[in-house]
Amino acid sequence: MIVVIVVMFCMLLVAVGAYLYLNRSQEGDECAAKTPDVNAVTYEIDDEGECVLKICKSGYYKSGKECLVEEEEDDTPTEYVYEFIVKEQTPHTTNYNIHITDVRADGVRVTSDQLEMHEEPEHAKCNSKSGGYECEGDNYGINDPEPADPAMNDVTWSAWKEGQAVTGTKLLTITMPSKVARFEMDFFRPKYIPGWTIKENGTEVLSTSKGANENLPAPTTVEYVIP
Repeated sequence: MIVVIVVMFCMLLVAVGAYLYLNRSQEGDECAAKTPDVNAVTYEIDDEGECVLKICKSGYYKSGKECLVEEEEDDTPTEYVYEFIVKEQTPHTTNYNIHITDVRADGVRVTSDQLEMHEEPEHAKCNSKSGGYECEGDNYGINDPEPADPAMNDVTWSAWKEGQAVTGTKLLTITMPSKVARFEMDFFRPKYIPGWTIKENGTEVLSTSKGANENLPAPTTVEYVIP
């Protein structure tokens, strides 16, 4: 009788062991963590039989045993590049054409560091009226400081000659630390105003027409509002 009981007990142990073996957790099986991360979606058995974090909720990423918040990428540009491309040539193109006396971004004259000239003004880099205010240093007439004394009544300008600044020419680039709402360009006369294609960080934002074939007013200010 005792032998029978012992045999039955051994058979029971074998059956229980077989059941536990066949129903043990396998690598890749989902499991329940003892202290789950509130931002976790799934835990799984790893190759060592441990219950580990597998997937986090949307907006979180797995870092070791925890889910951390994904940082939003800041896609705000760190600088704004404005390209001025000739769309229409000026009404006057004989001997010379575009004459620019000043460029301002949101009311402030652009600096030499912000201005890049892609086609040098071969008629005059920085010119002024005879006997009037002279250009300072190596400045372009575009951004050379104007006289502090209004009585001098003089301006400086940069001028491109005939055959320059043809349609499609990227004439200049202005790079600013933040978005510009308004550019102002002073031209020596209306007949020296081209039509522009203006691009902001490579995307066209404004298209303008050339000026009238007129001599006055001199100079003439044109405002370019950037959307």
